[in-house]
Order: sequence, then structure tokens, then C-alpha cells
Amino acid sequence: MRRRAVTAALWALVLALALGAAGCSADVDGLLSIPGISPEHERLLALVDAEASASGWSVTAPAGGENLSAMQFVDFFGDGISEAVTFFRDPARVRLCVMLWVRTGSTGYAEMCRIETDGSGVEEIVYEDLDGDGADEVVLTVGYESRALIGVEAYRIRNDAAEPLFRAVGTACAVTDLMGDGRKELLVCRETSAGEGGPGAELIRFGAAGAESLGTAPISFAARPEAVVSGEMGEGMRVCVLDGTVERGGEVWVSDVLTWSEEGGLRNVTFDEEQGCAWVTARAERILCRDADLDGYLEFPQCAAMPAPPDGAADEKPGVYTLWFSAGPDGAAKQKAAAYCDPEGLWYFLLPDSWRGSVYVRRTALPGVGMVYFVSERNGRPNLLLTVYRVAEGQRPSAVGREDFLTSCRGYDFYSVLAAPDLLDPLEEEMYLSLREEVSRRFVAVDSFGVGRRASAEGEEGEP
Repeated sequence: MRRRAVTAALWALVLALALGAAGCSADVDGLLSIPGISPEHERLLALVDAEASASGWSVTAPAGGENLSAMQFVDFFGDGISEAVTFFRDPARVRLCVMLWVRTGSTGYAEMCRIETDGSGVEEIVYEDLDGDGADEVVLTVGYESRALIGVEAYRIRNDAAEPLFRAVGTACAVTDLMGDGRKELLVCRETSAGEGGPGAELIRFGAAGAESLGTAPISFAARPEAVVSGEMGEGMRVCVLDGTVERGGEVWVSDVLTWSEEGGLRNVTFDEEQGCAWVTARAERILCRDADLDGYLEFPQCAAMPAPPDGAADEKPGVYTLWFSAGPDGAAKQKAAAYCDPEGLWYFLLPDSWRGSVYVRRTALPGVGMVYFVSERNGRPNLLLTVYRVAEGQRPSAVGREDFLTSCRGYDFYSVLAAPDLLDPLEEEMYLSLREEVSRRFVAVDSFGVGRRASAEGEEGEP
């Protein structure tokens, strides 16, 4: 998905960086002043304010997705000139308006067209060339007051007008490339599907003649899935994965893995017809599909209990292994990695094969510091293999009384991993992680967008 929408805040940031780069040529007062926006953007803001005052609309912004600003700049036609996109809502009428503004001369803007639709809020907006003609279409997702369903709408921008291409009410959608030809399709999930009876997904292709269905497949979720992610699950196997919960004697997390082929059309390769859901991916923990081992391919998780500490208290819960699998076109699952995941989802550690079944975790906390210990027993003695410190933001590693950190990651907190000291009663050699590179490769911090980042040498930025 191209990230071509530029926010007004970004323009201000670019200006600030430019001033900072000028350094010796700018005076001190200029460097300390708040950067302003360009005259043409000031005029655009005045037009937006006038529209809101005249129509009774209030300015709003998308709630999710990559394009979040209330004012976005998009080169719809690939001519090097960006159009502007702004958003309005009328809560009283439960109506939304998306306005597109075109450049006039070198310093002005004028309204090009607008999209008005029912809805309580803009959930997401995506700009993609869906029909392959070199110009972007708009895919708009809107929310309703019930929040159970969303509206999915696609528009072609031609001749200063927004031409409706597709409309549907569903539970989720994604702009994806399951066909693998560089053209994007629209995947739409619904409570009921005409082709499948129960909850289903439909793949929509766009061309000069409009929208064309490429088929449907059953899915697990009648309600909105929590997450939708597109990528590859193996070389040449493009997928769109839906993560969410189903009721099976309690809340169970599952992952629908949808793929497309010339022979089979759209298929959900993890769906079990008897269970009515993707039962092969069922787990009790809220852990979502991701590229866990950072090899460029998505994996879905399964969970299994780690050994319990032998001297643990009755209320001390054992840790949980997260086993990461890929699914082939035939639905066969193949394990690729095992990890211990932080219960808060802020980091995970990819475990060596030798640790499976023999290593347990213990957790403790001090003011501003959380600790996780990886331990293995030998002759009744606990052997500390690795310690993970989570240090509160703004503190240095010395806050825990140590300076011998092996690797670290920076995010909202400072993370550090350190190797165990020499032991009097050592374990087998394969149990130990002695190299900085190995620990760095296995320790992954997760940012607020769910993106994993490997550890690094202390003070360096980790690799994505």
C-alpha cells in the first residue's frame, strides 16, 4: 500500500528539520520560533473553516489505518501535483463528507468534488489504483452508531467528480493483492454471504467496466475481526489473515487465512467446516498473526504451557509458549518458530530448540523495573539462562544496578537482555546463548503499531 498521504503536521516537521539543517546560517530567534505553514495551506485551511461554518459540518479525521490526518495531500493522477482531502461530519444527521480540493494556480485551492454518505465516523481511507489506469481510487470505510458493522465504499475520481464503483455493508475490509499481479483487490467480509450461507468474505476486482467478484469463501467471524493483515505466508502464497474471537465453550482466538488461485479461486485454507471456524489456529491467548521470526512471511500462533516452576506458589501461573506456524495452499500447518511472549504484548523472545520443554519463566517487578528470568533445572538447582529487564521510560540501565547489558531495544520503554554468568553446575553447551548476535536475533520488541524490531547493541537502533 503506497503511503502518499502527507499530513499538515508533516509539512511543519519538514520545515523544522530544514531550519535545523541550516544551523549556522539561521539566527537564533528564527531557530527558536515555531515553524509556520505555507501561504497556500493557510488558504486551504481558511476554505475548510468556511465550509464548516457555512454547512454546519464539523471537521473530523479517520479513526484508523495509515492515513490519519484531518487534512491529507494525495497525488491522485500521478502528475506530481497533490490534491487535498479533508473530512467533515454531521452527528445530528449521522452524515459524513469527504471533500477533494484541487490546486488553482500556484497558491490556491478550489473544491474539486465531494463524497457524502451515511455514517457516524470515518473509520479508514485508502488511496490505490484499483483499476490499473494509473490514477488512484478512494476506498472509504465508515462506521455506524451500532459499531457492529461498517460501510465499504469505493470511488473513481474522474472529470472532477467522484464516481461510485462499489458499496457494501460488512464487518471488515482490506485492500490487498491476492492475485499477485501488482493490481490491488478489495476483500470484503460480511455477516452472511450469498455464496457461503454463513459469514463470508468476497474478493472484488476493479476494471474499466467497474467491480467484478472473484468469488467468496467462508470465514469464522460474524462480528468484526480484531485485526486484518495482508502479506505472504510462503513464497508465492499471498494471504489476507483475519484475527478475532469465536465462542466455543468460551472465547477462543482464531486466524482465518484467505488466499486465491486460478484453480481454486478464493479459499480459507484454515477453515474447518465441522467446527464452523478456523479451528486449526484456535488458541486461548490474545496473540495475533504476524511475521514472528522476521523472515518476511506471516505466521499464525498456537499456544502451549511452559513447564511450571518446581517451587512455584499456588497462584504463580506458568509461562506460555507461542508456537508460530505457516499454512500451505492445502491447509497443512508447518511450525517455524517458538517464542515466549510478554503478557502485555510489548516484546517476545524466540526460543532455541533446546529450551523447549525444559525451560520455565519467573516474573518479578520492582518500582520502575520488570524482570523475566529464563531458568532450567539441573540436579535440583535453578540455572539462570537469561534475564530480560523492562526499564521504565526515561531511566537508564544502571537503575537496576547493572552495567553488563548484552543487547537492548528502545521504544516506549528501555529493554535490555543480559547473558547468564558462569555456573558451578553447567548445562549442556547448546542451552546457552553466549553471542551478542544470537541474543539480538532472538529478542524482538513490539511497537505501538504491532511492528517487531530486533534488539541491537546498547544505544543503537534495532533492526525492523
